Amino acid sequence: MELLEKLKPHQIYCAGDLADPHGTHKVCLDIVFESMRRLKSGGDKWIKDCWV
Repeated sequence: MELLEKLKPHQIYCAGDLADPHGTHKVCLDIVFESMRRLKSGGDKWIKDCWV
């Protein structure tokens, strides 16, 4: 979350091999989604223009 708040990206690209729900890609994607959810609920305005 700290990195996202610092960079305020317009786009975030995540690895897409989600066949293994316990694999690294899935875990990282879940972290990105949860971070975005928390930042959005905190009112960060740049989030509205950010695409994952």
